[in-house]
Amino acid sequence: MTEGGNESLHEAVVNISGMTCSACVQAIITQLEKLDMVSNAIVSLSTCEGKVEYMADQPQGSVIKEEIEDCGFDCVVLKDTLMTTDITEKRCTLRIGGMTCSACVNAIKSELTKLSGILNVDLSLLTEECVIMYDTTVVTEDEIKECIEDCGFDATLIEMEDCKTQIVKTKFNVFDDANTIAQKFDQLVTSQESLISAMVTSLDIDCNLVTIEYNQSLIGIRDLIELCEQETGYDMILDASYDKSAQLSMLQRTQEISMWKVRCMKSCVIAVISMTMYMGVPMLYHKLVMNRTFPYNEVQGITGLYYRDVLGLIMASYVLFRIGVYFYISCWKSLMHGTGTMDTLITISTLSAYLFSLGSIIYNIVWKIEKLPSVVFDTAIMLIAFISIGKLLENRAKSQTSTALSHLIELSPNTCTLVMSEENTKEIPLELLQLGDIIEVKPGMKIPTDGSIVKGETEIDESLMTGESNLIHKKQGSFVIGGTINGPGHFYFKVTSVGSDTKLSQIISTIKNAQLTKTPIQKYADKLCSIFVPVILCLAVITFITWYIISRSSIANNFQTFTTGEGSNMFKCLRIATSVVIVACPCALGLATPTAIMVGTGLGAQNGVLIKNGDAIEKCKNIKGFVFDKTGTLTTGMMTVENFNQINQPDDLKPEELWTLIKLCETKSEHPVARTIVNYASQLLSKCDNEFISNDCNIVMGQGLQCDFTHLLTNKKYKLCIGSGLDLFSASIQNEIDKFSQSPLGSEINTTGYTVAYVSINDILVGKFEIVDRLRDDTYITIQYLKSKGYEVYIVTGDNHFAANKIASTLDIDTNNVFSNVPPNGKCDVVKQLQDKSGSGAIIFVGDGINDSPALVTSDLGIAISTGTEIAIDAADIVILADGSNSEHPSTNASLKRLIYAVDISQKTYQRIKLNLFWALSYNTFMVPIAMGVLVPWGITLPPMIAGMAMALSSVSVVLSSLQLKCWSPPILETNENYTEYKRSNLLSKLRDLLFVWQPNRLYQPLADDLEMNSNIE
Repeated sequence: MTEGGNESLHEAVVNISGMTCSACVQAIITQLEKLDMVSNAIVSLSTCEGKVEYMADQPQGSVIKEEIEDCGFDCVVLKDTLMTTDITEKRCTLRIGGMTCSACVNAIKSELTKLSGILNVDLSLLTEECVIMYDTTVVTEDEIKECIEDCGFDATLIEMEDCKTQIVKTKFNVFDDANTIAQKFDQLVTSQESLISAMVTSLDIDCNLVTIEYNQSLIGIRDLIELCEQETGYDMILDASYDKSAQLSMLQRTQEISMWKVRCMKSCVIAVISMTMYMGVPMLYHKLVMNRTFPYNEVQGITGLYYRDVLGLIMASYVLFRIGVYFYISCWKSLMHGTGTMDTLITISTLSAYLFSLGSIIYNIVWKIEKLPSVVFDTAIMLIAFISIGKLLENRAKSQTSTALSHLIELSPNTCTLVMSEENTKEIPLELLQLGDIIEVKPGMKIPTDGSIVKGETEIDESLMTGESNLIHKKQGSFVIGGTINGPGHFYFKVTSVGSDTKLSQIISTIKNAQLTKTPIQKYADKLCSIFVPVILCLAVITFITWYIISRSSIANNFQTFTTGEGSNMFKCLRIATSVVIVACPCALGLATPTAIMVGTGLGAQNGVLIKNGDAIEKCKNIKGFVFDKTGTLTTGMMTVENFNQINQPDDLKPEELWTLIKLCETKSEHPVARTIVNYASQLLSKCDNEFISNDCNIVMGQGLQCDFTHLLTNKKYKLCIGSGLDLFSASIQNEIDKFSQSPLGSEINTTGYTVAYVSINDILVGKFEIVDRLRDDTYITIQYLKSKGYEVYIVTGDNHFAANKIASTLDIDTNNVFSNVPPNGKCDVVKQLQDKSGSGAIIFVGDGINDSPALVTSDLGIAISTGTEIAIDAADIVILADGSNSEHPSTNASLKRLIYAVDISQKTYQRIKLNLFWALSYNTFMVPIAMGVLVPWGITLPPMIAGMAMALSSVSVVLSSLQLKCWSPPILETNENYTEYKRSNLLSKLRDLLFVWQPNRLYQPLADDLEMNSNIE
């Protein structure tokens, strides 16, 4: 790494094969962290992936690959990207009216590209939409609209969003000399603004891997291929080394299962032969041995050497150094880096048996002993055979732990139908999709990626994504999710996300990332694994020395093990020590946590729950209470105007003009109440004639709006105030409101529980809006289930006291557990207060994941309700996915009962982790002392072959235990056994709340004034 001060943070994602337990993971991490440039390294045993963050001026993926391969594992660098956070661009979508043909399209694109700061223009005649990426420091959206309108077309801004520069790396196979390829692509990168770099890697004599880094927002993948082929003359072939089939093969462990199946068959056949020769015939047909029948006869000319041992040496050499060479290579590389793995124990035990047998043969020949030597070739062979069987069973079981992830990867089709023109379509691979493409979807087809329907309607099966079996109706403008299955309809949609930006890819990424985070209990297990091998080797040495000393003393005469049986005492001591090395199993400890987490997170994804990290699972072990945000969590967040109580009608305004003013005023605000009033006013207005212009508008945070308007025809001026704050209205209006509502303005006393907003024009009180927000369909049964399980349930809201009480009363929540009038910055304080009160118990905050993010982070566990497109909310530990049943308002789709699923799955997974660790620790605690010979005084020892079989089965049993999580079924909330009894017991609390409605329910006292939004409504 060069020194120059231009170092930046990079992230390399690698695929690692050959890992068997957490000791392998720890060995890789330890080796990577020795590099000065590496700041963080995490590796997942379940998904065989790792992420390495490092500081460098250039990508160093090849260096990381070499370090991992030096540890004895195969490695492929999947991504090596620069981690940047600067946002310098915006993307706006406009509706273009008046276009009739492609000439109109070309005219608009031509004029837009002449503007400075325009980075990319995508314009569709079919959808009449134009997506423009531009530099905000050079050009504005108003200038863009003006440019389009100057061309003679109408332009309406639909959407505008910040966007990061989308830097993507794509690999191609190119056939030519490496130097020639590098020269041509260097020239191409220099001449093209959209291309960033090109790196050439030689695969063999003719084939080279070209990695092109480019800005996806400026050039799509198909355009990139076309550009490269035109400028370089090469055929650009997409590299398929880590495509969908490769990922599935890795997760299903196809290669490992095939490899161990072959090794298992070979070793088992040889093991049967060796067992027959060394144990079967001597026990059943002892006369053949006594009569020196082949192979128990001596080799002619070499005294002390027998054909049995020659055959045994040949078979053992083949099994150990051909079939089992994997263990020896891995052991050597790990020892070179000062670490130990399961392969170290296997290597030492089998090599000890092999070398001891070889030494016995040489001793027999040197001293010309005319009897069969004491050899244990059969033990070494049987160990490799048993371990091969265990590895085969273990990999088959492991492949089942990732079935949920495999099913998600399989959801996306391999190809899709691209609409080239109104009459032309073309089938292309999914990897060649670009933003803005129009895709045709016929009945029964899988939807290839995320997008928005531009033509047609249908019903879509989203059950594999959300767990809901009902078909979801979709029409023009509805959002569709890649990987879902189309029903009977035929439609076209516009691509809005490709590659890793799709919802399906984000879900897959979230599940994979959950494997990369280690829970505290897993860190404890990894710590044990890191010292496990050295401790076992020390115990084996101590065992051998201790028993050898005992065997040389008179005490040995009291032990049947040393007075009977074949072989010298040294041979018997070595066999006991070998059993210690063989029976110990760090793999069981290492697999206990990652296999359970993989099954648990996959189970959650199948049921509409994304568990983003392993810590979230452990945090659910001791829950004290749940704190619910009201708006958008307990309720749908879709407010509606229940009533408008009109008091006065201004003499100089018609009803249509009054509602026009109200609508124009509220469009200046993005507050939920303002949007609700705008929708209500729009329904009352039969036409959209605008005869007013806005002179000034002032948003009073937490109180409302003040706007000044002028009538275009009469030139009359109107001052409009909408809200409920003290500083918003004049004294005369406040007095009139006090009389009208029978309560002082700003006190939030509203016994009906409505959210209110008053309207005044030119200091005349016009009326009052009463706004409500309905509960989600499953909120009640979810809350009752939590309470029946003994959890405390709290509501925190910025809404007024009586609106909060109304929700609490409906849900049977104690009014003492309701925090009202809480500004957004005060929710963290509420969570902290409850955490101090709960002691060691965890406080879970459940919110919509947008304006609740500080509280989500402050709480012990944050659970976010997804709005359908936001599935990777940074602040939350767990995300509840929406089911897409309401494409008009996605926020209403998330099912709150999935909160129960999330908690139940997390708790069951943690219980399974503890059971796995208990079994793994119990196995080693029980078997190691037996192998060390604690039962020798009673004539009981553990033969190495039995020890090998026990060790192999211990790993398999842990994986099978994790697979038991697949038997999980969702709790039935409606028929909970405590539910009926709980409802009965709550009748008294309901009556109390009704009689003492005046009692304050813990009005929130803010610690500091919120200057941005001290709102009464969330």
